[in-house]
Amino acid sequence: MMNRKNPPVLNKFKEIPFLKPKVFKLNQDTNLYWTSSVPNSTARIELYFDAGSIRGKSSLASFTSGLLFSGTKHNTSVEIQKKLDSYGAYKDVSLSSEECVVTI
Repeated sequence: MMNRKNPPVLNKFKEIPFLKPKVFKLNQDTNLYWTSSVPNSTARIELYFDAGSIRGKSSLASFTSGLLFSGTKHNTSVEIQKKLDSYGAYKDVSLSSEECVVTI
């Protein structure tokens, strides 16, 4: 049985070698973070938009984010999903009180 009166021994963490992306300033409000030193040939694109209840009506942001992959003039939502699947890709749309994030 553990003696809860004695705290556990604390150990220091070893250094974690995080990948540091290059930062490209696209304009005064937009940065592009890029790294090419990943161990496989994957890519992830995240687009951040100011949205949500902090920007006005939260129902409008929710409605709009729900429509992002629901189809276009030329492709249905099923066709869009099949095209993404053919590349082994996925999509995610998340909405918070401050932003909408589209991940591909």
